[in-house]
Amino acid sequence: MQKLVKILIVDDHPMIRDGLKTMLEIGCEDMVFKVFDCDNTEEAVEYLKNEKMKVALVDYQLIDLDGALVTAALMEVNPKINILGISNYNEINHIHDMLKAGAKGYTLKNISSENLFNGIKILLNGGTFFSPEVAHLLANQYYKK
Repeated sequence: MQKLVKILIVDDHPMIRDGLKTMLEIGCEDMVFKVFDCDNTEEAVEYLKNEKMKVALVDYQLIDLDGALVTAALMEVNPKINILGISNYNEINHIHDMLKAGAKGYTLKNISSENLFNGIKILLNGGTFFSPEVAHLLANQYYKK
């Protein structure tokens, strides 16, 4: 039986939102996604107030602000939401900002749909998820200390 997962996409590029939405709505074998999307904090917060979201995919670099601020705002409304930072940027400070704000993981946008579905499953089961490139960056930083 497929599990229904309500998911929010916060990204300032319509093409990215549409692509992610299509990919998620096609779904995977054990999850069906009901997708909501927006490009700003206010709308994202309203979605969270009105829908019981389990996951949010939040872009790090939005037009007027960074994803860490959006993440913090979403965590205030629903501290149980599983936020996955998504970005084209692999700078360690961006990753740290998202994690400090409450994200449970971070992935680059070049991730495959299979890996994204796997990451969402990990988050839903209480874990953290980092795409391979991000995990490598975090490991390198850890071992440099």
